[in-house]
Amino acid sequence: MARPWLGALCAISVVIATSSHAAIRIDADLDRHTEPTAGTKIVPPDQHRSLVVFLAERAIVVDDGDARTVYDFANRRQVQIDLKAKTRVDYSLYATPAARTFEWQNRSGIRRALAAANIPPQEGMSLIDDEHALSIQDQRSSPLQISTDATYRTFSDGNRTLFRETLHTTPLPPAEARRFAQFVCNMAAGHPQIIEYLGAANAVPDEWTMTTYVPGITTVTLHVRSVRTVDDVPMDVTAYGPRQTPDGGDAIDRVLDRGINLPAADLDAERRLNTEATAKAFADGRTFDGFLSSFERALMTGETPPFTDPQRAAFGAHDATTRTRIALGARDKTTYAAAIESFVQLRTATTTNAHVLAIWEANDRRQLGDLQGGQKLFIEVLAQHPAIAGVYKDLGDTLLGSYDMQRAWRAFDAGRRIGPAFANFRAVDQLEQQIATKHPEYF
Repeated sequence: MARPWLGALCAISVVIATSSHAAIRIDADLDRHTEPTAGTKIVPPDQHRSLVVFLAERAIVVDDGDARTVYDFANRRQVQIDLKAKTRVDYSLYATPAARTFEWQNRSGIRRALAAANIPPQEGMSLIDDEHALSIQDQRSSPLQISTDATYRTFSDGNRTLFRETLHTTPLPPAEARRFAQFVCNMAAGHPQIIEYLGAANAVPDEWTMTTYVPGITTVTLHVRSVRTVDDVPMDVTAYGPRQTPDGGDAIDRVLDRGINLPAADLDAERRLNTEATAKAFADGRTFDGFLSSFERALMTGETPPFTDPQRAAFGAHDATTRTRIALGARDKTTYAAAIESFVQLRTATTTNAHVLAIWEANDRRQLGDLQGGQKLFIEVLAQHPAIAGVYKDLGDTLLGSYDMQRAWRAFDAGRRIGPAFANFRAVDQLEQQIATKHPEYF
């Protein structure tokens, strides 16, 4: 595709020598300011950060002295390091494009509804505004106007400036230039036309400013102090222990910190205890406990419970088991509500497995739109039973519905680590494939 905007990239430049193992270090200051406009409800405080940015062939590292973020493209991980506490949290690189894709779909629905009602979009709600604020496009296009004066190159939408950069730049190798564009996309978003331009320009401008128009008018400015080659990139995260949210801290973080780092020995012990408890329940004639414990195992591994014919016959003659099987067949609002009531009542019929009933109750609450009620139950279960892979999937789906993408993917990753063969996670695998195929620029 022709790129006329690549001509005469800079009048003055400093040549950066590179090798196959070298990386680029950028020292810069980043400032963010939001000017409220009509309809702005929350105005975030101004932000100033002094950054050290490393651009490598397979990674980006952003360090502000207190925190370090490692974008590990080889493993598709985003590791956030607290340099003072010397702890780290692993997130997925899929979370950001997923969040922006879901928000894009939401805004697209609003645009369609306004168009159907012949209502013109408000300032900051046009198609280009959404493409710019989210760095997402359904269809590739280049609608922005580009102008150049003696000092700056400007990308505009009509009379609104969206991006401005100095003509004075420092050249970059192609691989690091692509990483620079990804850095800009993560820090400030930007219309895909702008991000594509930056990735192909093979240069770092001395200064750039990205301006978005919703909510309010937000400007993000990066002033580059120096650019140089380095041999070492601080990518090693092993010196920082996994964060463990303490009791009293955020409940979701607490169960995810534990689940994502659950030792293999603990996982084996949980499964062994379940096997022993299931056998004992059936041996003692506690049919309902055996039934629930078998399903707990299924939620741990994704395997179908191996019920025997005598056990199946016993289920049919057992009131609590029969009521549970009826409740599990709920498919609409009326039957979901009835199922929730049954699961609550049936807790008194089990001596050891009320948490399995709570899992089913939580899912039915979620089906009725009670995301917080379902989430609360999932967290309570995982706090006591961290080896149930299926509940991490359920919690992740709930967080997804709340647009909490980073923690949703942490939940998915925890569950896939505990139950890698669990078929319920295939939907997550497919979603990741769709995101990577449609938005390769994020990876």
